[in-house]
Amino acid sequence: MLVGPFLAALGTSAAISMSGILRLNHPRVQVGRVSSWEPFLLRRREVQRNQKEQLRDAGSYTWSCAGSIAPAICLARCVRRSRLERNSCVGPGCRNLRGALAAARRSLSSVRLGRSSPTAAEDLPAMSTDGGGEEEFQEYWEWFQKPRAWPDGWIERRTHPQVGVLPYWYNTETQQTCFDPPSSSQSSKELHQTEEPLEMEGPAADLSIKELRQKLQDPDELRRLQLSDDILARRAVWEYEMFIPRVLSWHDYQYNTFWFFIEDREKGKGKGKGGGRGSGKGYGYFAAETEKNKKMFAHQGFFEAVAKVASQRLERIHPINLVYLLWTFTRAGVRAQTFFDQAADHFCNGLLPSLDRCGLGTLVWCYARQRFRHHRLFDEAAKELQRTVRVRSLAPRNFQNTMIAYRWYGMGRGTTRSLIDKLAAWLPRLLDDHDERRPKLRPDVMFSYTCKDGAVVPADSFRISGLSVIARGFVHLDASTEPVEACLASMTDYVLRSARRSPAWMRTDGDVAVFMTVVAEAVVKGWPTAPDLLAELEAELPLVRRGAKEREWESQDRLAEGQVQPPPPSL
Repeated sequence: MLVGPFLAALGTSAAISMSGILRLNHPRVQVGRVSSWEPFLLRRREVQRNQKEQLRDAGSYTWSCAGSIAPAICLARCVRRSRLERNSCVGPGCRNLRGALAAARRSLSSVRLGRSSPTAAEDLPAMSTDGGGEEEFQEYWEWFQKPRAWPDGWIERRTHPQVGVLPYWYNTETQQTCFDPPSSSQSSKELHQTEEPLEMEGPAADLSIKELRQKLQDPDELRRLQLSDDILARRAVWEYEMFIPRVLSWHDYQYNTFWFFIEDREKGKGKGKGGGRGSGKGYGYFAAETEKNKKMFAHQGFFEAVAKVASQRLERIHPINLVYLLWTFTRAGVRAQTFFDQAADHFCNGLLPSLDRCGLGTLVWCYARQRFRHHRLFDEAAKELQRTVRVRSLAPRNFQNTMIAYRWYGMGRGTTRSLIDKLAAWLPRLLDDHDERRPKLRPDVMFSYTCKDGAVVPADSFRISGLSVIARGFVHLDASTEPVEACLASMTDYVLRSARRSPAWMRTDGDVAVFMTVVAEAVVKGWPTAPDLLAELEAELPLVRRGAKEREWESQDRLAEGQVQPPPPSL
């Protein structure tokens, strides 16, 4: 425990700064007698009481970084390194300056001080450890195929295994979704699907996915085999009707989507770190739309035929499969508003809780990217995203896609305002306790992606560029609420840590400068805490300038001086 000179060094101002919450994750980071593997929040009075008890029981001035928040405070500009060296840590395996500094860094990553409302530990929902086991998925798939009908228009379904395979009910008359049985005394009956499976014959049925992908790029072969757009569209819809979704992202779908020319994307790999997914330089799944990316998909006539077939068979297509079918339209730049409106109405009929985290974020991203303003879809998705068990399951990519969508949709409706605050309140838990050198999140913080072939892929951690996208959304919406400003402070801390310690391949040129530009926009808009955050970034100018383009730096200067308004956001 730390006493004596360290407490004196903190002073009154530091004590005042400790108002609010203390977030703990790792059992080695303890305050008093409290420790847990799960993240939890302590009220300020509880922190003070625990500290007083430890001070009363302490028999010496020695301290251990394994049981104190002192190292984090030391590195937070309260005590210099020389002072830390004079007070040696007595914890096991940490008896020198290097070990003490390393422990302090772990503690600084784990302990965050803020002002958002505390949440009791027992209020936190249980998190899936693997995104759902085999038995859970079997139950989930069976309930999609055979939902149950209750009296008075209620239909019973199951939520996705990521948030627990739990029953929920949707009323077709009142359009209400609830998670409690409408009546315990009433019985239900199985609701059978009306559409029969598509029947396939001829070359469209016999050719493999790889062969179809090759034929679709060769007009002469299509004419020779008499493979019209209508015939190929039936095979495409059949593929998405028969596919059983287990993977939690696009990774498995690409292999049965023959109208996605994956070979072209594979050719771009191996040409440096910039050509991979999400880099912004290659064929990333959510990269900017270009003519080159459009050429990775089939021609528009094919998509029009798919829309015609799929719109008649929405009940047969699993909701997650339907999301990624819409995604192919969006990435190919094909606008089919009638089909998208029909799909949105279908999702709003009680299907959103059955989506996985990637499907839910990708769905609203598609509609925002297409500029299709379906109010009911965005309202219902916002309600689902605000469920505590749901928002806790979101990975960095899901936060980013959701923020992109609602940045475009705007703050005109109450559901959007409350969603923004909810996202801001939960996002820091993926930043504050993460080792910024690691590209993946710890499984105890966020469960991994599990593919149908059994491959387990840990969720990606935040990159500075992704945080810039989310922060720009907050600022564009001018959501200067207390949770959002606390989240921006957490982002700023993570950006500086990442700039110092993250590997070069996790970074993009000028990423810190871009983030600083966003903070400068917040200053221009009058956010109360933004000037202090901008000052923290300005204090690290060598890090900020590294790799930044001149226009980015000049833009930040003009924003800071208030000479220009922030540029409009782009999707």
